Amino acid sequence: GAITNQKDTTIVEVLTESNENQPNNNDLIGKKVVIDDHELIVEKVDEKNGEVSMQDISMRNIYPINRVEKIGYIRQLFAEQTIEENEQLKQNTSRANQFDLHPDIPIDDRKTFDLNSNPVEQVGKKERFKRNIEAIKVLKKCEAENRFATTDEQLILSKYVGWGGIPEAFDPNNSAWTNEYSELNTLLSKEQYSAARESTLTAFYTPPEVINAIYQSLERMGLKEGNLLEPSCGIGNFIGMLPKSMEQNINIYGVELDTISAGIAQQLYQKSSIVADGFEKVDVPDNFFDSVIGNVPFGDFKVVDKKYDKHNFLIH
Repeated sequence: GAITNQKDTTIVEVLTESNENQPNNNDLIGKKVVIDDHELIVEKVDEKNGEVSMQDISMRNIYPINRVEKIGYIRQLFAEQTIEENEQLKQNTSRANQFDLHPDIPIDDRKTFDLNSNPVEQVGKKERFKRNIEAIKVLKKCEAENRFATTDEQLILSKYVGWGGIPEAFDPNNSAWTNEYSELNTLLSKEQYSAARESTLTAFYTPPEVINAIYQSLERMGLKEGNLLEPSCGIGNFIGMLPKSMEQNINIYGVELDTISAGIAQQLYQKSSIVADGFEKVDVPDNFFDSVIGNVPFGDFKVVDKKYDKHNFLIH
């Protein structure tokens, strides 16, 4: 009898110690996991039976589908999922950083143009043309010397407003713009000239009032940190008017089809990453951006993008 009691006591002590050292599995509640291509969320943990109850997220608002699995299996999936997510984050960050013009230059040594303190005033067509030409010359000088623009050069670059509304400069038969037409043909490459001429109907920059209103909306939505994408950034006016409250914790990435505009944006906002290409051709990482902003081109036409062609989206 005494031996049996001793054994029973030993078993009880071992079980008690085992239960005390067990992890609290309630930390699983609310976590998401993918099983058999279904995204599930943990709703309940049954410690007694060692099981986890989950609900299919994609169907929860239509028809509740529940799934039960063992705790050990779910913990294993979470561990594997975390490793995979971390690796994906590294790849995404690497892909995002490939936009960088001068990765060798430390972020702290780069300049960000203060557009809020240096607004671009409205001027006539001839003066706009003159400022565009001066900005392009500065950009080409920086590119030829493989460097970022100085503060003084940034001020000149900021006055570039594109060719929207100045079709006269591309008309060889307009005698009032003969000098401008000749200067453009001399300054721009064949590809750049063609892109500039095509942009006379579409390259209009967003007014500051609109930009500020969009940022105010984002602030009301609670955006305080993360990665921000502008898929048609022009020379980067959205980047330049980022609110002070967001400056420290927001990283902005831009994409711009026009190489002149993209180059100017990168010189003005040297801490941001700008890629010069059509958005449909850029290998932007999935699940990397927290918000998308901008004033994209509108039009009744499509662009070829194999990933989304089946949806028949128009440009905007």
